[in-house]
Amino acid sequence: MNPKSIKNLTDYRNFAYHHTHLRAATRPMWKGSTVSKYATDMVLYAEMIYAFQPDYIVETGTHLSGSALFFADMLDVLCGGGKVITIDIRNRRAVNPPHKDVEYIRGSSIDPEIIQEVKNKVKGSVMVSLDSNHSFKHVKSELLAYGDIVTPGQFMVVEDCYVRHERISGPGRAVHWFLGQDESFVRESPEAKFLISVTREGWLRKL
Repeated sequence: MNPKSIKNLTDYRNFAYHHTHLRAATRPMWKGSTVSKYATDMVLYAEMIYAFQPDYIVETGTHLSGSALFFADMLDVLCGGGKVITIDIRNRRAVNPPHKDVEYIRGSSIDPEIIQEVKNKVKGSVMVSLDSNHSFKHVKSELLAYGDIVTPGQFMVVEDCYVRHERISGPGRAVHWFLGQDESFVRESPEAKFLISVTREGWLRKL
């Protein structure tokens, strides 16, 4: 983001995020693994996990696995247990530490076989976090596929909707499109309490 393009507080928040959090050295860590999320969003996820008690969290975009480990520990501490299924096209065994409640799946999150595999594995209440490829086409496909997996009352969280940049505007556009297609989801704003949130406009709750 070009500093000269900053026109309001929202633009400033985005600028601050891109110039701090996107540098690996300033990202949060969980059990020694990098979490590619903003620290306030980690607190928000913990609050929502406690409030809605999912049995499973399905994550697309494992990256360095910090968020998967964090989700698993939050399920254990706040819900008395649960499972995380996390999907990524890259095999990062060197940085994807084993965890008894985390299952790593290698492949595309929109591969029909992987989607079916996830559907076969989940049971009980299911929350979803989408944070992989941020193109409009990819996120739209994820919303259609994983919206069916989310159980009533739970959230499907679309990361990086806040970005107003032509190269990575896909998540926000996809959410806008999806809400016009699927009336079983509504957008809520639990992130409004925090000054900076990378999940802003991306909390979709299934009715």
